Amino acid sequence: RLAKRTSAVIALSEKQKSELSDDYRICAHDKIRVIPLGFDLSRFTVDQEQKRKEFRSQYFLSDDQLAVGIVGRLVPVKNHAMFLEAARQLLDRDPDRLRFFLIGDGESRADLIRQCESTGIDHVFFPDTAANAAVTFTGWRRDVDRVMAGLDIVALTSWNEGTPVSLI
Repeated sequence: RLAKRTSAVIALSEKQKSELSDDYRICAHDKIRVIPLGFDLSRFTVDQEQKRKEFRSQYFLSDDQLAVGIVGRLVPVKNHAMFLEAARQLLDRDPDRLRFFLIGDGESRADLIRQCESTGIDHVFFPDTAANAAVTFTGWRRDVDRVMAGLDIVALTSWNEGTPVSLI
């Protein structure tokens, strides 16, 4: 209904434009304007092997360990509690092979640390302590390209995302 009343609909990519017009028939193709997010993603495509080695060395990850991470502000809507619950369940099955990383910081950090403590998850806040723990809170990182290169799996547990930038 709203698409009929508006003069234009914005899509973030040509693929999304095609989906809106062809697949979901929201509006005519010529009514949709593509405005990309404007991210320069080139740094995520260069020196990936070196960046992976650097990240994994910094956090004491061996080659046979699987690094699972979540990137974002530590706030309730991001639902890091679900990430930690999944980590706990997986660590029960394979504690030596798995490592989990919360990349970011925010108002929920104390609650998430308490969750680790109450469920018996070995954890560390890396900027304060360098150690090999099941769960590492890294704090804010500007070098997300290095983080992404070092992780094997990137999770997203948010209750709601306007644009899932960490996955993009």
